[in-house]
This record gives sequence, structure tokens and C-alpha cells, in this order.
Amino acid sequence: EELTCCRLEHKGMSVCDRQCLVIPLLGLFGELYRASVEGGKGGNIAALSSVEAFLTEIEMHQDSVFPPTFSRTTWRKNKQFVEEIVLFGDLIDRMKARVKGGGGFAIDDDNTNTMTTIGSDYVRHGADLVRNDLVRHGATMIRHGAGQGIRY
Repeated sequence: EELTCCRLEHKGMSVCDRQCLVIPLLGLFGELYRASVEGGKGGNIAALSSVEAFLTEIEMHQDSVFPPTFSRTTWRKNKQFVEEIVLFGDLIDRMKARVKGGGGFAIDDDNTNTMTTIGSDYVRHGADLVRNDLVRHGATMIRHGAGQGIRY
């Protein structure tokens, strides 16, 4: 279960490979979930059955398959730091709401730094800004995966 970067305690790395896998895995989950929702509207029964079985297994083990957080060990100036980092957080539940509602993600207009599942269909990984209806994974205002404890 431990990735190479975790085993090496992220020496010389700014992010964990786990964090880099969030968006691709979320996208794959979203496609499965969409197939399930749309399949209920008259799709292939056999294919729908296998998708439903897969989603049931994911649901039973959601926190293991898509951990909300993880502990990341890093080294800075010859000191070891352990941080609890948001990984999937509530993204799976938000993806389900997005698929069911047919909308995207948008910034909450009352400046509470929360997000809603309305607006644009565009979610982008690795950017440093949040603009209008564009929410980007890793942004400075709303940052999925931001460290919860250590500030430096």
C-alpha cells in the first residue's frame, strides 16, 4: 500500500504521488457513477449490473478506496514533519451530487470558502487560482489537499 515516495518520506519532493492520483481516480469514479445513473434510464442491463456491483464494493469500502486524509512524512532542514493532508475529503460525495444534478462546481458567493455543485463543468488540477466558475484542485483560495497542521 505504501508508494515509493511515502517509503522515501518525500525527500526532495513537494507533493506525494497519492495527491497526484486524486483527480484521475475521481474522474474514473465519476465515469462509473455516471454510467450507473444513466444506465438506469434504459442502458445495457448486463453492463449496468457489473457497474452496480463495482460501485457497491466501493461504497462498502469507500474510506479505504478513497481515503479522506492521509499522514505525510516530510523532511525540511534535517527535521522530520508528519502532516495530516486532505486527500479525497468529500470529493466522492460531491462527485455523486454533480453527476446526479448534471452540474459542475462553483465558488460559494457568500465568501465562506466552500463550494457548491452548480455552475461550470470544469475542474482542473494543479492550478494556483480560482476564478469565476472555475475551481482548480490545489488552488490558493480553496485548496484540496492543503496541510491541516504544520505551517512554515
